[in-house]
Parts: sequence; structure tokens; C-alpha cells
Amino acid sequence: MSAKKAKKVLAVYQSVFGFHEPFQIIIDGTFVQAALRVKLHIAERIRRYLSARVELMSTRCLLRELDTLSEAVGNRDMFIGAKLVLRRFQLRHCSHTKACTANQCIQQMIGKRNEHRYIIATQDQDLIESLKHVPGVPILTVAGGRLFLMKPSQATKDAQQKVRHTCLSYFILSANCAL
Repeated sequence: MSAKKAKKVLAVYQSVFGFHEPFQIIIDGTFVQAALRVKLHIAERIRRYLSARVELMSTRCLLRELDTLSEAVGNRDMFIGAKLVLRRFQLRHCSHTKACTANQCIQQMIGKRNEHRYIIATQDQDLIESLKHVPGVPILTVAGGRLFLMKPSQATKDAQQKVRHTCLSYFILSANCAL
């Protein structure tokens, strides 16, 4: 998706769900790995792609998962680059006392309504599928060496229609009351 189309998609999230600058973007290890593979400078490219101020974030659980993955693979250096990049970002507090997966951490932070208005940057297909059921969650991925903001999910479109219907009903009732 071009930067121009991404701005239009982001405009939906701004008008319906109250997203505003600086956009808060939670980035997981799979996204960083994909960006490193294609030599994509994450901070600069996201700012340019969205044409907006952004706050790039991570959590302790996301950092811990990279350690777990490197131990599982048996190569401690495999995810060191991704971990160094994630450490540069603002560390967002998650309430997990015990280690959990990145999916669990992100899903818990998003909740049922994405009240903190996070944009999720991931390559994890399982996480993407689960987030599609939550209205108001923009998903950013790396595809073909470029950033890609996914189109709004069906849950997001349904919420958007509900808001439009509510506004239209209010407008009609207000007009009738004025008569």
C-alpha cells in the first residue's frame, strides 16, 4: 500500500477511534527481524510512510521472547540484532510477572477495544488473525522490502458503520426535535 493510501486508512482510525499523533506503535521481534533482513531503517521509514510523528514501543515480554527463541534455535546470536533494535524503543509497561509469549502480551495490551490506540507492527500471522477480531487495531507489516499498513478488518468496518449509524440517527433526531 502506498503512503497516500496508508494516510487514508489511518484517517479512518483517526475519525472513528480517536487515534492521534504521535501514533503509538508496538513493534515485536518478528517485525524487526523482517526489517533487518531487507535493511529497512524502522524509525525513519515508519515516520515517512505514515507522514506523522510516532512513538516506537516494545515490552519486556517481547524482549524476553527473543531470548527464548535464540535458546530454542540454539544460536544465541541469531536474534541479537533484533534485540538491540527493540531495546532502543520506549519500553511500555506490561503487567506480566512471568514470561509470556509476544502474542499473549500484545493481545493483553490491546484488550477488547484497543483503548490506548496502539498500532501493531508484526509479521506473526497468528497474532494478525487474532487482532483482526478486535475493532480499531491498525496492523503494520513488512512486505516485499516495504512497509504495508493493512486495510481495516471486518470488525473495524463494522464498528465504523455503527458509529456512522449512531451519528446519522442523532442528526435525524436533532432535526426532528428542532421542528
